Amino acid sequence: MAKPPKKPATVPVKPAPPQKTPVMIDGQEHLFEDLTPEQQELFRHVVDLDRQAQEAQFKLNQAQFARQAFMQRLTALTSATAGGK
Repeated sequence: MAKPPKKPATVPVKPAPPQKTPVMIDGQEHLFEDLTPEQQELFRHVVDLDRQAQEAQFKLNQAQFARQAFMQRLTALTSATAGGK
């Protein structure tokens, strides 16, 4: 009877320490996990406000483009009507 193959020896691997998250605050790099709880909260507010500002700018761009398209169509229709009179 054949012997079952030997399992390779396994060496327990220690998990790597958690990586800290670098963040930029006023041009200087900080580690998020090293900030105080208040600083972390303020940082989260700033990040969220940046996101909201980007979203508002995106919506403004859409509205401006849509207005321009509607105005072009309106101008074309009124020019056609005025030209036919």
